[in-house]
Order: sequence, then structure tokens, then C-alpha cells
Amino acid sequence: QGDRKRRKLKKWLIVAGSLFLVAVLLVFFLVLPILQMKKQAGVFLTEAKGIYEGLQSQDLNKAVEKVASTKKEFEKLKTSYRKMVWLKVIPFASGYYRDGQRLFAGGGYLLETADLVVEALKPYSDLLGLDGGEEQKEEKDITTEERLSLVLDTLDKIQPNLDKIGEKLDLAQAEIDKINPHRYPQSLFGEKIKEKVVSLINTIDGTAQTVKEVKPIISHLKPILGVDEPKDYLLLFQNDAELRPT
Repeated sequence: QGDRKRRKLKKWLIVAGSLFLVAVLLVFFLVLPILQMKKQAGVFLTEAKGIYEGLQSQDLNKAVEKVASTKKEFEKLKTSYRKMVWLKVIPFASGYYRDGQRLFAGGGYLLETADLVVEALKPYSDLLGLDGGEEQKEEKDITTEERLSLVLDTLDKIQPNLDKIGEKLDLAQAEIDKINPHRYPQSLFGEKIKEKVVSLINTIDGTAQTVKEVKPIISHLKPILGVDEPKDYLLLFQNDAELRPT
């Protein structure tokens, strides 16, 4: 009977030791990376928001700086995520991990897109009023027509970059569209998870589609606006309140 008790005790010690080992591994390879990613995600989102704020405040230099810092924080976040690569072999968790990989791949292409946008605008920041300088430079007296012509010339010059931007957006769209929003719950800990995933997919799809639609329009803007040669347009208006509007 003593041997039986020892065997039983040994069995319980093995089970307890195994559970303890699993708990330690989960702490080091799941809990700690998640906590680290949560902290890094906050910094990343702050830097990414700075890109929008820079463009909104017409400060291209700030936007350029924020793109660079956002890319650094993105790489840190991606490195932390790779620590959970073991989730790929867990049946229930593998789909979620792969979605994360697709999100990072798409995010990388979006950051490359942001880089292309600010780099394309750099040479024309003064013309577009994106210098963001506190000291106002003396502007030459130019007419609205001349300023419009300069803007159209600028659009012509940055049009080749639109092709590159479109390509990056297509790559981002291809990655993000692989994410299955139906696998996510409606909400978790008060956060609307599924709604945010669907919103992300729709936003990127819409942006990619907009760029595709804008590209051919830019090449026709100058002829339409009569830059190369005068254009005459006849505008007809109808009054739908009358029985015979025409």
C-alpha cells in the first residue's frame, strides 16, 4: 500500500509539475507578449495618428517624421507578435494568428503607401501650402487661374506615384480581404470586435477603389478645365417645379 501511495503521489507531482510548466510557458510566450504588444500598440497608434494630424495641419515635415517613427513602432509590434508563432499549431488559435499575420502584412503595405504619398508631395509642399512653417513666406501675386494651373501641373507630376500607391493599396487589400470577420465575436470585454474588423476591411477596400477611380480622371483634368486650349461649356438648367421646365 505504501508503494501505491508513492506512485499516486508521484503521479500527482508529475501532473502538478506539468501544469506549472504549462503555466510558466503561457506566461512567457502568451501573457507577457500580449501585455508588451498592448503597450506598443498604444505608442504605434499615437505615432500613426500623428501622420494624419501632420497632413491636417498642413505640416508635411511632421507627417514625414511621423511616418518614419510609425514604421519603427510597427516593426517593434510585429517582432513581439512573432513570439506567439507557436499558436499556428493550435487548431483553435491558428486561424486568429494567421489573421494577425495578414493584418501585419497589410499594415506594412499601408505604411509603404503613406511613405509614397508624403514623398510624392515633398517637392510641391510650398505650392500646396504644406510647408507648415510658422513664418509666412512672401507669396508672389498670382491669379486664381495661375494657381489652379500650377496645382494641375503638380498633379501631372505626381501621377506616376499614384500607380505605385495603387499597387501598394492593392497588395494591402489582398491581405486584409483574407481576414474572415465571421470568426470574431460581436463584442469582447465591451469592445465591438467584429464591427471593427468589418470596418477595417471596408475602409481599405474603399480607399483602394477610390485611387483606381481617381487615376484616370487626373489625366483628363487639364483638357476639361481648358488649360491647353480654351473650352466653352453650355450649362442648361431645368426647373422641376414648372409643368414645362424646358
